This record gives sequence, structure tokens and C-alpha cells, in this order.
Amino acid sequence: MRKLKYSKAKCIARLEETKSLDWYHKFEIVLGSGIETPGRLDVKGYEWRRNFVGLTEDFLRGKRVLDIGAYSGAFSFILEDLGAEVVAADVYDPDLNGFNVVHDLRGSNVKHARMSVYDLDPEEIGLFDIVAFYGVFYHLKHPVLAFERCNSVLKDGGLFIGGGTGLDRWFHDSDPSCLEGANLDFITKEMVNNPKIMSVDNLNQLRLCGFAPDQFLKDKSNWFIPNLQCLLAWVEAAGFDVTGSHRNAMPIDRSWNADKRVFRSSLNFKAVKTGEPRLEYSIPPMKRFRIPTSYEVDTLKARIAELEAEVSQLKST
Repeated sequence: MRKLKYSKAKCIARLEETKSLDWYHKFEIVLGSGIETPGRLDVKGYEWRRNFVGLTEDFLRGKRVLDIGAYSGAFSFILEDLGAEVVAADVYDPDLNGFNVVHDLRGSNVKHARMSVYDLDPEEIGLFDIVAFYGVFYHLKHPVLAFERCNSVLKDGGLFIGGGTGLDRWFHDSDPSCLEGANLDFITKEMVNNPKIMSVDNLNQLRLCGFAPDQFLKDKSNWFIPNLQCLLAWVEAAGFDVTGSHRNAMPIDRSWNADKRVFRSSLNFKAVKTGEPRLEYSIPPMKRFRIPTSYEVDTLKARIAELEAEVSQLKST
């Protein structure tokens, strides 16, 4: 079992000194230590995630895991405590959100990669047994591309797990209160009463996605908000077989929702990599279109610079 690098008193004092950092999740810096970060959202050891996916010590020991959107490292460090070799990927500076503080207090071996999901490249970070993709997809302009990038760094037969906000329960409009919108479960076939117009039991049986470029639940960083059927279709289109899914509703934990009137849908999935993502176009003789990663672009730029230097040297001789 992992132990703290420093005394409990020193760890508590260090966390107190760093309260001004952009902590989000509240979690134990080492499982069983009783010392928690200053974050506002209590993750309770991700017990629900372990139950849903089966993330036990026996399962994780020796596995290489990529945690995308790690932020302060709550899930990354729990995975490490359970025996996994972890790479934590995030676009944010780990000095500013508490990740490096916890990393030091734990004496952690988790590796941090400051990068976008779009730039996942097996040539740069290798392949993984498990890819975790939580709390990210609804913040992206190009979610399907992101799922394809996850596929690219996962071993054949590897486990892909993830989840995040969905529109199953409500799709809110731009009303500042976030109370107005549509509950898709309640828009039913019986309500329409015309099978030629609506043959499914309710709208959530269709693959639907809301576009929220201004704000969704008062968060301006959201873009595409799928329902569960749409999310699972994204996963399948990216080369995976879905083996489990669930959704639930929970009140938004924000100061503007003190009375807990506004709920959000939480969607979760687990899947296995079975192949490559579907082609964007499969009509011959069209050429397969592929968006390069930053690593590939930088590698090509470096090679071009080398060749230009060689040409210049040849011209001068």
C-alpha cells in the first residue's frame, strides 16, 4: 500500500498553503490517508466507477492506463493506488491545478503529459491496456475525432471507459435559470399519437445531440451534448464494441443551484477495441482522409528542416 512521502502534518500544511490553486475534485491524496485536497466536488474514491467497470487491484495490477482529462489527478492517483502504471493527460498546467502538489506529497510515479486528446499518438506516448475518457467529450468541438484518437493509443482488445454530461433528461435552452428546456424522456409516442410522425417510445431512443456553443448549464466550455444513444454510436463508430452503459440524473453542484432544482444527466460507457474507426467516406476511388496529430506535424517539420540544411550544405560545396 502506498504511503505518504511526508508526515501527515506536513501534507496538511502544504495543502493549506495551496488552497488558491484551481482545485476542482476533492479526494484523498492517498487512499486511506484521510487527507483530502481542497476541491469542491467530492469524488468519494470513485466507488461507483470501480463498481461499474470492475477496477479492482487484481484487475489493474500491471496494466498501463491513460487517464484523459486528468486535471488535478483524482482518478489518476486512485488508479495508481490500485496498482496501475498511469499516464495522466490534460491540457492544463499541472502546476496550477494541484496535480503536481499531490504528485509530490504521494511520491507518485504517475507521468503527466500536457496535451490535447486530439494529439494522442502511439509513436509519442505508446499503447495502453485501458483508456479512461471522463468529463471531456462534451467540451470538444470535434468529439468523434477525439474518440478515434483514443482508439489509436489503445491495444487491440483493450478496455475503453468514459462518461460525462448528456442531454437525456433535459436539453436546456439559453434561459439564464437553466430551468427551461425539454425532457426528452417525456416526449413520447403517446403524446404525439401518430406513428407516422413518431414510431419510437420516446425521443431518447433516437441518436440525438444538442449543440450548445454559447452555454450549457451555465458552462461556456460545452459544445456537443449527446444523449446516451448518440454517445454509444460515437464509441462504436470509433472502432469499439460497447459492453455496458448507464445513465443517471444528479443535481448540479454549483452556488447558483443551491436549491438543487437543476439536474444534469450523467452518461457512462465501457467498451472493447475491436478494430479501426469507420472511414469517413467509403465510396471508391476516394482517398482516406486523415487529420495528423501535432506530433506527426512536428516530426515532419523537423525532417524538412534537416533536408533543407542538407540541401543548403550541398549547394555551398
